[in-house]
Amino acid sequence: MDSFSKFVATLAKPGADIVASMTPASADLWHGGTGVSTEAGELMEAVQNYMIFNVSRDNVDFYPDPVGYEDAIRVNMIEECGDLYFYAQMIRNNIYADAKATGDVVDLLLTRALPDEEIDHDAPFGDTMLYLAVDMNIAAVKLLDLIKKIVVYNKAVPLDALIEALEEVEILVGLVAQALGVPIQFIEDENRAKLAVRYAGMTYTDDAANARADKAA
Repeated sequence: MDSFSKFVATLAKPGADIVASMTPASADLWHGGTGVSTEAGELMEAVQNYMIFNVSRDNVDFYPDPVGYEDAIRVNMIEECGDLYFYAQMIRNNIYADAKATGDVVDLLLTRALPDEEIDHDAPFGDTMLYLAVDMNIAAVKLLDLIKKIVVYNKAVPLDALIEALEEVEILVGLVAQALGVPIQFIEDENRAKLAVRYAGMTYTDDAANARADKAA
C-alpha cells in the first residue's frame, strides 16, 4: 500500500457487492435518506445567503431591490422545506408497513411545535433560523448514517432508532415552517403544486426530473 488511494481501494466495500445485496426497499430508503441530506444542505445554503445579504442589505449596488431579494430567499426556504418534507415522507412510507411505525406526520408536527411566543415572526431569518438550519443538517446526517448502515453494511438497525431519527427531521421541518410564519399544510401544498408541474400526469420519469418544467415556469 504505497498510497492512500490504494489503501482506500483495498478497504472500501465494492459497489458491486452493495448492489448485489440491495433490495428495492433498501434502494428506496437510500434515495430518501440522500434526499433529506441534500435538501437540508440547500436549506442551509438559503440561510447562508440571507446572512450574507443581511450584512449588506443597504448596499444598492449589490441589492437594488432588497425587499424582493429577501422575499425570494423566503420562497426558496419554503421550497427546500417542501422537498425535505417529501423525502421524509418517502422514508416514512418505506417503513410504515411495520406495526411500530405508526402515527400521522402532520399531527406529530403540530404537537411538537414551539410555543408561539418563542418565535419572533418579525425576524424569521435571525438566529432562530440559523440554529434550526444547523440542527436540520445534523439530524439529516444522523438519519443518513443509520440508513447507510442498513443499506451498505447490512446492519440490523433497530426500527425505533430509525423512526426517532426520522421524526427529528420531521419536527424540524415543522419548526422551520413555524419560524417562517407558514403552516405545515402550506409547505405541503407548495410542494404538491411544484411537482405537479414537474411531473405531468403525476408520473415520474427521469426526463421530467432532469427537465424540471417547474423551474422553466
